[in-house]
Amino acid sequence: IHVEVAVERPPDVVWKYLADPRRDVDWQEDVLHSTHRPTGPIQVGTRTFKVRGTRFGNQLTEAEITHVDHGAREWRDLVIVGILRGSTGHYRVVPYGQGSRVVIDLDTRAPGPRKFVMTMVDRSTRSGLASDLAKLKGLLEGRRAGQ
Repeated sequence: IHVEVAVERPPDVVWKYLADPRRDVDWQEDVLHSTHRPTGPIQVGTRTFKVRGTRFGNQLTEAEITHVDHGAREWRDLVIVGILRGSTGHYRVVPYGQGSRVVIDLDTRAPGPRKFVMTMVDRSTRSGLASDLAKLKGLLEGRRAGQ
């Protein structure tokens, strides 16, 4: 799954917001709660914990940051707990004109019999991410400089 959005804000501002897991509840529609350990800037080994509201009830997802490069404004993670255990993500903020482009690439996986419904899950995930990125764009572009 590949999704991206242009944001009319400097890359460092977008990165600071996107790389803070506590902000996920602000722009990811299905995230009800999000935290990470250890606290502070994400680093290799950081664990993120999200409670997502789904049609099947609330679902806990735990992921581990496997790569982070604050200078290049990118990180990778691996889902270790949840219905998409084994899925990986690559998140980047790249310069784009006077602003930024947020680029997300996901490789979704599901253990056991769930793998047979992955085409539908991918379609739903792609649609949800596109909506979430539109919300992220609106939030970031609506903020005043320095916030």
